[in-house]
Amino acid sequence: MLSGTLDLTVDGKSFRLEAGDSFQLPKAGKHWCHNPGATDAVVLWAISPATY
Repeated sequence: MLSGTLDLTVDGKSFRLEAGDSFQLPKAGKHWCHNPGATDAVVLWAISPATY
C-alpha cells in the first residue's frame, strides 16, 4: 500500500491495510477489496509470473 486504506478479504478472512503494508494472494481462492476511506487508496500490484 502506497497510501490510503484498503479492506481486503481473502477466503473469508478480512484484513485492513494501510500505507506501508503489503500482502500476497494465494494462487487459488476468492479475494475481494474495498476502499473504506474518503481518500483514494493507492496500491502497487505485481503479478508474477505474468499469466493472464
